[in-house]
Amino acid sequence: MSRYRVALSGERDLTAIIDYLAKEAGRPAVDAALTMFIEAFERLAEAPNIGVVRDALTGPTHRWWYGGRYAIIFEPSPPPITVLPVLHTSRDLESLLSAQP
Repeated sequence: MSRYRVALSGERDLTAIIDYLAKEAGRPAVDAALTMFIEAFERLAEAPNIGVVRDALTGPTHRWWYGGRYAIIFEPSPPPITVLPVLHTSRDLESLLSAQP
């Protein structure tokens, strides 16, 4: 059994990120991003409490981890962790999160 799962919101974000990188930066950038995300998800699954709580944005049950230029929002428990949105940090995170269901 996997120690992490990716919610639909995270799947959508990851697909958009990979599509963008494929168009704008090419295969090496896609490979680097995929490696970074997989390593980050595995690390979070091993130690889910290393993330930061950002109460004002996502409440006390969600944690944030920054990988590269991306904010990975996840629920640490119950195992497996659940990866939620994955957002580029240059974006208006507050607006993006308030628009999500």
